[in-house]
Amino acid sequence: MSIIDLNASANPTITSCEPFSRSLKYLIANNGSGMNDRGLRSCTNIEKLDATNNVAITLCDPFAKSLKSLKAHGSCGIDDHGLRLCAAIQKLHAIHNNKITLYAPFVNSIITLEMHRVHNESHVTCPNLTHLYANCTHFSSHILLVKSLTYVTVSYASMLDNNACDLTLSRCVNIAELCADENYRITTCKPFAKSLCRLSAIGACGISDDGLRLCKSIEMLRADNNYKITTCTPFARTLRELSAHNTCGICDEGLSECVSIEKLEAIKNEKITTCAPFARTLHTLYASDKCGICDVGLRHCVSLEKLYANDNRKITTCIPFAHTLFALYASDTCGINDDGLQHCVSLEILCANNNHQITTCDPFARTLTLLQAKGWCGITTEGIRLCAALTTLNYDHNKKIKFKI
Repeated sequence: MSIIDLNASANPTITSCEPFSRSLKYLIANNGSGMNDRGLRSCTNIEKLDATNNVAITLCDPFAKSLKSLKAHGSCGIDDHGLRLCAAIQKLHAIHNNKITLYAPFVNSIITLEMHRVHNESHVTCPNLTHLYANCTHFSSHILLVKSLTYVTVSYASMLDNNACDLTLSRCVNIAELCADENYRITTCKPFAKSLCRLSAIGACGISDDGLRLCKSIEMLRADNNYKITTCTPFARTLRELSAHNTCGICDEGLSECVSIEKLEAIKNEKITTCAPFARTLHTLYASDKCGICDVGLRHCVSLEKLYANDNRKITTCIPFAHTLFALYASDTCGINDDGLQHCVSLEILCANNNHQITTCDPFARTLTLLQAKGWCGITTEGIRLCAALTTLNYDHNKKIKFKI
């Protein structure tokens, strides 16, 4: 028997891989699987193992020379002793596994590292490490002093040691993607300003305008609830995606030079009122709830494809982008009504739950495939009579629609 890839997840009846031990390379034996150390003792060629929450698997000795990727999350039984011979591991994911604390055996091969705790005495740098995930973890800061790092996640600094801050990243000059959500100790991107392309600095993150002034190449920025970031001017020409929800400090002035934004999320951000600077490139907009964007702010958006305007009373029409819009979310107190949709001939997805102002789908009947018209939505049976392409209809508690399609 020759099996290369086996998924034994949640299958207690599979307890051994002996019949196909020589051919097996990829194994999923996570929580609920009957697989244990004894069942793997003859497997010498496993390259990828997922043993998440499997307490019965504790050793990787039989396939230590071939193992390249390991997932040992949660209550997985694998510990430092079980990995002592694994010198070829390239990817290790061990979130919430307190038993794995050392990475010395595979220090020269590791590329991706995701661990819950690294022993404070493990002052061994990984010369080839490119991806590090250290969310809510107890990490020795020494591991971050690696020039090869391109992707770093060091969110929620309250559980990181005191050195997991700007100094920790001072030698990381090649970081292209950084996630520092709620990490108040990281305040600047200066060391890797030339390479940084994607940044997530949500909430209490310490990064401010001053920490971004040298960043000229950022393409994606998430700054939800970060009042310290108020402008995108340094990277205005490269910015493609921006998330500036709630109390984010970014306003119209901070976006005045951004001419290439394609996706904007400004939910509950009343300071952003217009999309004029990037109207020609914008194709996805989240402007729900108390967002400041209104009809005037959208009048030049001729390429908009997806609009999320739930609970936004200030948006009442889709006429400027009627010929490109294919997905509209206009639930609850959204101001869009039948008149605002009369020229939308290409709409494929419409969510109008509890919106009593929308009563018909006639303008886009030929293209509409998904409709949500729950509750107090004004759409009736008559309003969908021409929707021949409709495949999904959800009208819970809508007494105006009398039949199923």
